[in-house]
Amino acid sequence: MIDETNTTPGAGSTGTASVLVNVFTAPRDAFTALAARPTVLVPILALALLNTAVVVAYYSQVDTLWLLQTMLEESGRELPPEAAQGQGGGTMGPVMMVAAALGAVLQILIALLLAAGYLSLVSLFGNDGVTFKRWLSLVGWSSMPTLLGMLSTVVNLALNDATHMLPTELNMLSFGNLLGLEAAGGGLLRTMLLNMDPTMLWSLALLAFGYSLWTRRSVLVSLVIVAAPLVVVGGLGLLLAM
Repeated sequence: MIDETNTTPGAGSTGTASVLVNVFTAPRDAFTALAARPTVLVPILALALLNTAVVVAYYSQVDTLWLLQTMLEESGRELPPEAAQGQGGGTMGPVMMVAAALGAVLQILIALLLAAGYLSLVSLFGNDGVTFKRWLSLVGWSSMPTLLGMLSTVVNLALNDATHMLPTELNMLSFGNLLGLEAAGGGLLRTMLLNMDPTMLWSLALLAFGYSLWTRRSVLVSLVIVAAPLVVVGGLGLLLAM
């Protein structure tokens, strides 16, 4: 259960800027402050807006016909001749761009809501006394390091021509790019490395630490709890790929 009286020096500052800085430099102070005053709007807006900026910047440059052909070829299929003849390549139109932007926002919202809902369910059975809003706040603020990966993508798009760039090549901090893996290719492990970066593990560690702080469970148990859904999804993906 949250102990809102167990504060540390500096933990009483609950301003947005203070919480943001503390998430990176003093997470105990940040999460102690959020336990007393949970906020959700700022992290959700930051994640949604930057993710939308990435999607819009990418699809305003990439040759969508080339991208579709490449993705179909990787899955062992071919683009129907009539579809190729009916499209002249180029970037997305305004309507599709708006749909892609809305999809980017929904992607963030759904992921955060599912994570908070899962922790709320665990909290219900564990009688931790932590509400959904607090879990949503913790999930949102714990995800702040992933903004660094999004920023690296924005920089990549600003400095390089993305006309024939695959989505897995965008994030310069991804394990795939850091290890020099080819963007094209199959395999679950390769796909995971191409789509994950160290900031995601950083965020997971922050979430586990915040969970441990709020529920007074060990860090190891907290890590198992918060990582369980990812392990299950990864395991299912591995089984389906066999």
